[in-house]
Amino acid sequence: MAARYIAGAEDRFLALYPHKMSADLMYLAGKLRAAQARGNVEDLEISPALLARKDEFAREQANEAEAIEAYLQRIKDEYAGKRVFAMSLPHTMYQTAESSRDQIPRGLFSSDSVMFCPGGTKGQSLPDNWMESVKEMTGVEYITNAYGMSEVIGLNPICEHGHYHLVPWVIPFVLDPDTCAPLPRTGVQTGRAAFFDLGVSNHWGGFISGDEITVHWDDRCPCGMKGAFMKDDVVRYSEKQGGDDKINCVATASAHQDALDFLLEG
Repeated sequence: MAARYIAGAEDRFLALYPHKMSADLMYLAGKLRAAQARGNVEDLEISPALLARKDEFAREQANEAEAIEAYLQRIKDEYAGKRVFAMSLPHTMYQTAESSRDQIPRGLFSSDSVMFCPGGTKGQSLPDNWMESVKEMTGVEYITNAYGMSEVIGLNPICEHGHYHLVPWVIPFVLDPDTCAPLPRTGVQTGRAAFFDLGVSNHWGGFISGDEITVHWDDRCPCGMKGAFMKDDVVRYSEKQGGDDKINCVATASAHQDALDFLLEG
């Protein structure tokens, strides 16, 4: 989708790996997390299709360091000084900025490039200066992000005042974090995030998350956009409560890696 609708053509799109994330591995990841919760991981069965690709996944993992080095070299050779759109998770972008100091010059791209870092920390800690490190590497003046999740269609963009503005087809709710009772849709409310997505037609559109959010229902954002907005202070209840929360996000990248490790160790 990024190659087609953002880059406009395959030859204008560059990703670390030339293939898509494995749906089979993600299915295994879901089964693995469920088995871990039940305490019977040893009984988990792996499909023959995944077992047949075990050597392929092993080669990919073994060559990861070389793939990253080649990827960074190609970025430097082909995109230095150009205006680009780059998208990655915040911790991935920060790790790249710090680990590439000897390989990639600072101020790599044109200053009017767009750096998009959605997805939150996925449970990983980031230093307070992570944005400054990414800005130094890329040469951009502003890093943008958005609030969203795989289960809800649409990313809610952040404005220059640090407020997430909800897309019109996603109806937000703020719930009591313990009882999940809806809090009033007036004033400023802090609680568990829930959404009803009007953009889906093949499943129930309601979703309760593991995020704590603060929603301003009645205030008008200085940026001029209308409607309710969220503060840029979203945290997971699992982080606040030491990992103990009844609702947890799978965290796609982490779950995919866990499933890959499980498959290769099995």
